[in-house]
Amino acid sequence: MQETKVYIFNPSVKTGGTNNLLGNLAILLSDNPDYSVYYIDYLDSPVKNIVLSKNKKIYFVEIKENKRILVQEGIIISILLSLKTILKEIEINNNTRILLWSTHPDDALKLLPSFNLWLRLPINTSKVISSIIHPFYKKRLKKFLYYGKMSNGIVWMDKENVEINQHFYNLEGEFPILRIFTGIPSNQIVFNENTYDKSLKIVILGRLTNFKVYPMKGFLEQFKIYQETSNKEIYIDFIGNGPLRNLLTEWLVELNIRNYSFKGHVDLSELDSKLVNYHLLIGMGTSSLEGAKLRIPSLMMNASYEILISEKVRLKWLFEIEENQLGKIVKNKDRIIDGKNISDILDDINTPEKWKIISDKCYSYWYFNHSPFANRKAVDDILQKNTFYFTKKIKILLRKDLIGYLIDYIKTRLK
Repeated sequence: MQETKVYIFNPSVKTGGTNNLLGNLAILLSDNPDYSVYYIDYLDSPVKNIVLSKNKKIYFVEIKENKRILVQEGIIISILLSLKTILKEIEINNNTRILLWSTHPDDALKLLPSFNLWLRLPINTSKVISSIIHPFYKKRLKKFLYYGKMSNGIVWMDKENVEINQHFYNLEGEFPILRIFTGIPSNQIVFNENTYDKSLKIVILGRLTNFKVYPMKGFLEQFKIYQETSNKEIYIDFIGNGPLRNLLTEWLVELNIRNYSFKGHVDLSELDSKLVNYHLLIGMGTSSLEGAKLRIPSLMMNASYEILISEKVRLKWLFEIEENQLGKIVKNKDRIIDGKNISDILDDINTPEKWKIISDKCYSYWYFNHSPFANRKAVDDILQKNTFYFTKKIKILLRKDLIGYLIDYIKTRLK
């Protein structure tokens, strides 16, 4: 049987959840003799070195300035948000298939050209503006997403992704979900029962962007109350960089939170060894999975584009979340939000025995749902079913409208 050429397109200047996901996908596929895996990335990418060190069968293809990569056959896999970059960096012929993975609830909006300034507006306002100025391009993108769905060429990470993108483009029918997964753990947490009664180390993992930081205000208000009444010395660290670090710092100072620290960005190669020093991990999406795979009790926090009040911040243990649902986007006006506050959560692990029970449950959930072993067959099935060829009909749907060209021109002039 002839090997299928698989091109993983993962332009990663720095590591993040989706970059790590595609890197882990390349490693997973390289173990299958039916695939010949080509990894497309920048020469100085931090993810590239990890991927290539795991399997010598993975071939590296460098992204070079002003030189497009020619792909004449096989299948290109990337995240949906990288679609514009794919068109810029790769010359694709009609015999090539594509598989795009939606990993962000607002992928659909971000496919439409917009000024970065608009992203500071409420997300619903941005959607209205984009829909008004791109009526015909939005219709073409709707067709593109429809064809991708029908030919197993676009997959979604969870139900929240499906529902939000489906609503924006008014799409109907079932959408294929491909669960995200992490790599295999390189470390295991060493739990010290003797020190657990005296101190608790919490890590919040993730990039410090709007929808991840805005829920933190209400969370920190809850945390402050617990910290003041607890007999333990509680430490809280933040791993990840982002534009809203200063805002988060203001809240920490305002609430007089003690024992906090910003650890900044940590590369994937070092992440496991850093995380095993914590008793509890809080994150969204892949971040929570990174903790669970190390047997760290791991919590899922909902995202929000509003600064959430304390009453609207609810957390769930990873094993408590709905199937195919890695968190939701919530609002202050939502009447019911499932989950617990941080005080109730910490009561769940207030003894070494309870901690170990939660630890094992989080690990089991990761192993049976979001590990490479659990998703190997699903990935292979999607690749076998994929018939999303990058034909002329598909390329026409992705042509920008006049306003799109104008926006890109203005952006270029402003650089």
